[in-house]
This record gives sequence, C-alpha cells and structure tokens, in this order.
Amino acid sequence: MMRLSLILTKSAIEVSRNTMDLITGNKYKWKYEPQALVYIGIKNGWYQFTLNNSLWCEVLESDLKLMEEVL
Repeated sequence: MMRLSLILTKSAIEVSRNTMDLITGNKYKWKYEPQALVYIGIKNGWYQFTLNNSLWCEVLESDLKLMEEVL
C-alpha cells in the first residue's frame, strides 16, 4: 500500500512540473506575441482567455507550454 502511495505522489509531481499554474484574472500571452490575455477559467477541458473583455481563445492543457505569464 505504501508503494502505491509513493507512485501516485511522484506522478502528481511530474504533472505539476509540466503544466503552468494559471490564476484567474492574471494576464498571459503567447510566447513571441504582444497581446496580453486575461485567464478566466477552464470549461470542458479548455483553458479560456479574454481580450478586451471578450472570449478570445480556448487552449488545451498540452498547449499551455506555448504561453507565459505577463509580469
């Protein structure tokens, strides 16, 4: 039982290294693009971003690596 627990923990750590921790209301942009998008949440597996208060794009988790937070 303890071994299974360690495997699950290791898997969770690996997943968190590969995904960006998005915060609702924070700004993000596609790498090498100037537009700052606002993250509004996730719906049906799609991460949603707005531009000028309108839904602008929906992104799969696998593509979040192509985005970066605007500081």
